[in-house]
Amino acid sequence: MKVLIQDDRSKKYFTAAGEWVDEAREAVDFESHRNAWAAAREARIGEFNIMLYSAIGRYLFRVDHGTS
Repeated sequence: MKVLIQDDRSKKYFTAAGEWVDEAREAVDFESHRNAWAAAREARIGEFNIMLYSAIGRYLFRVDHGTS
């Protein structure tokens, strides 16, 4: 299970390089809700979602929403 940051408007996912990609599997895993929230606030990305992603079932689940 990966913890991801998703841009609320574009629905793209944040990478370790600070770029946005369409595929959740390419996004950086923040490993915890706390780490994802801190990274989103630090990057000042605007409205974001914190998502759980499973490559096995290929499902996404939104666990939080915020604004930085």
